Amino acid sequence: MKKNILLVGCGNIGVRHLQALLKIQKNLNINIVEPNINSQKLAKSIIYKEKINIPSTINWFQNIFEIKNKNDLVIIATNSKGRYDLISTLLEQGHKRFIVEKMVCQSNSEYLKLLSKSKKNNAKFWVNTPRRYFESYQKIKNFFTTKELFLTVDAGNIGLGSNAIHMLDLFCWFIDDYDIILNGDLLDDKILLNKRGDDFVEFSGTIVGQSKNGMSISITFHANQNIPLTLSFIGQNMKIILNETDSKLLFTNTKKKFNFKTNFVSSITNTIAQDILKKDSCLLPTLENSYYVHSQLFKIFNKHLKKSNHIKSKFCPIT
Repeated sequence: MKKNILLVGCGNIGVRHLQALLKIQKNLNINIVEPNINSQKLAKSIIYKEKINIPSTINWFQNIFEIKNKNDLVIIATNSKGRYDLISTLLEQGHKRFIVEKMVCQSNSEYLKLLSKSKKNNAKFWVNTPRRYFESYQKIKNFFTTKELFLTVDAGNIGLGSNAIHMLDLFCWFIDDYDIILNGDLLDDKILLNKRGDDFVEFSGTIVGQSKNGMSISITFHANQNIPLTLSFIGQNMKIILNETDSKLLFTNTKKKFNFKTNFVSSITNTIAQDILKKDSCLLPTLENSYYVHSQLFKIFNKHLKKSNHIKSKFCPIT
């Protein structure tokens, strides 16, 4: 029986999801909602170049109200603004399984309402922080079996507001604890422009986080600098330094060695989708798991906006 997958948003991220879905060697109905004609044209050109003989059926729509049938899986690849209303409508239409891009929404209240609606509709959500699917990170995780971990992250100006969630989820996955407390007192005063438009802002500086068991993470993104994304994992009698940008890995106090490989959305979403369709589960964090980190990020970023720009808002303008 054919499976139906709905992709909402086929822009920069959405088209990568589509590339991955086309790697699934089964007949699928891939339904795509993308109102922007230019985004549609770009996606269609990429499809044509990569794989002319596609086993799946692709259907294009202008809005979600054109979708008449329930889909087995929905992938939300729009930006965070308005996503709560979008997901609420999709739930009302009867869709039950979702992969949602980070950030899930823009406020703590929206997130709590989504959790409530998810439970009420017997739906499942997974948040797309996909480093859990990197085979290399799975290997690194296995080196820290004592659950003792201190992680420092250092990078250039690649968007702390947009990308801190990926590093925080990696940390939570490694220590198997999502209830962490974040501190944003060391964020840079200057609020940065966001490449995704005037509806969003960006941050630089340092975020510090700590678990209830005393394990910690420090994330620093430097404004106006172009330096590689570097992660240092420190555990019991072991330290691993990873330059993720250049796929360079250094071990200390051990003879262990392997080559790090970066996996992209275009080569991961197919595996995630198949896991959900077959097992009704996957390695991504659930909506419930991700709530704690999201709520902490909303708190520190809104506090910083109020301090730096005297802006008080119930919505956090990151995506």
